[in-house]
Amino acid sequence: MNGIHCPICGKPMDGPRPKEWPHWPFCSRRCQLIDLGRWLGERYRIEVPARPQDFDDADAAEGPSKPADSSAVPDREEA
Repeated sequence: MNGIHCPICGKPMDGPRPKEWPHWPFCSRRCQLIDLGRWLGERYRIEVPARPQDFDDADAAEGPSKPADSSAVPDREEA
């Protein structure tokens, strides 16, 4: 026994190596489809950690940047 289990149902996967498991890393087509459904249903996510913005010392001294043209910012009416 190799100690590898299906990540969906936990069933032990017998065989000397993964090439002998046609649905690797799952034990069956059913577990493959369950995993696919979880991805499509957004139950799994890949979280990307937020990184701080890169600032130059000159940018920090000038303060926040302003748009080059006032027409670049659309006018909005506040409710």
